[in-house]
Amino acid sequence: MSNESAPLFRAALLPRRMPLDLPCVLHFPDRDLEARTYDICYGGIGLLLPEATPEFSPASLRAVSVDALGEVLLDMRWRRMHRIGAAFAEQDAVQGQLARFFRDIGSYPESAL
Repeated sequence: MSNESAPLFRAALLPRRMPLDLPCVLHFPDRDLEARTYDICYGGIGLLLPEATPEFSPASLRAVSVDALGEVLLDMRWRRMHRIGAAFAEQDAVQGQLARFFRDIGSYPESAL
């Protein structure tokens, strides 16, 4: 079997992400930090930190608040410079919030291709 199909197969398994540029608040145990979203899917959210972000422990990010979505618990997956990728910590519990959010904004990750 050729390795040429592997990237296509992996891409098909990844959640479809939808661009989303909204203000948000990141919640840490000792402070809140204003940031922006840059994308979202049913499994997680992409976050853009301000340029002058103070240092923090990646494991300390506990939640994000976005207008119309509310507060959602997070598991931080990665950070590259000013970008964070986070998974929704309680996948089953957040699905209703996400369905209402996508309905209210009139766009869904499946249509973001």
